[in-house]
Amino acid sequence: FECIFGSSKLTTEDIDQFNQLIEFYSPVIDTLVALTELKMFRNKLASQNITLKSEFDALLKCNEDLYPNIHFLFIILCTLSLSTACPERSFSSLKRIKSYLCNTISEKRLNGLAMLSIHRDIDVNVDEVLNEMSQKPRRINIIL
Repeated sequence: FECIFGSSKLTTEDIDQFNQLIEFYSPVIDTLVALTELKMFRNKLASQNITLKSEFDALLKCNEDLYPNIHFLFIILCTLSLSTACPERSFSSLKRIKSYLCNTISEKRLNGLAMLSIHRDIDVNVDEVLNEMSQKPRRINIIL
């Protein structure tokens, strides 16, 4: 995907890399049209002095109506990074949670602990949790 980014001038190496990329997605993307779109997209970026800071920035700057094939490739590029990062983060969180007590913990509780560990950036209001838990029927009465 590096061949999509760069200066306005396409090198032969960029074109070769782009052709390999297009061959992989050939059932969906037309090679000649996509190469023309890439040239036009790079010329637009160069003429307006636009620098792409990330894949998502490129996706936002790429007009879907003018460059549908390039836009499709940017969508794939943005999705690839997310599809590998989330499972890796989940597995590393589960590794931290698992211990010798794992066999005694029910699956529901382990899932809850995993969610707390994975999404630890979300603030939890303890009072709201206690109020919600006190509303549910319990074997032992909770007095707050």
